[in-house]
Amino acid sequence: MRALLEGFAIRLGWPRIDDALATTMETLLAGMKTYRIPDDFPRIIRIDLALHRLIVERAGSPLLLDLWASLNGQLGALIPLAVERSHASVEDLVVMHQRLIDAVPRARPRCAARNDLDHYVRGGPDADALTLAIERVLGTLAKRTAPSGALMRGHKLQTREW
Repeated sequence: MRALLEGFAIRLGWPRIDDALATTMETLLAGMKTYRIPDDFPRIIRIDLALHRLIVERAGSPLLLDLWASLNGQLGALIPLAVERSHASVEDLVVMHQRLIDAVPRARPRCAARNDLDHYVRGGPDADALTLAIERVLGTLAKRTAPSGALMRGHKLQTREW
């Protein structure tokens, strides 16, 4: 769900995703490098949430941001489990986030959304199938949404707060 919301936010906020965003994200990520697992999980999770929130904020939609933020509790519980299952280190988390930071402002919207999806579903047994399924949903949403954030309904544009 979170990957879907973030990918949609990337497409909506594309005009506002730039190198300044990457710089801000890299500053946050630098803080993560100093932490250790498991003692610093709360700090690692806060940085992870802050990094991803910056992307969602670019969509300019308070409703989308609220929906995305409503999943913070679940993510806070899932990150330690995923790290434990994959035997990831802080360095692994930093590299994974750095790839996202490097890709998002420098790619086309669809590629940036794909990189964000890969960030969430990487490495699972069905990661490629899941990424493709989510991309199909994102593609449908993007086709229905004009660049201004207005929904396409037939030949009429209806504005809607996402």
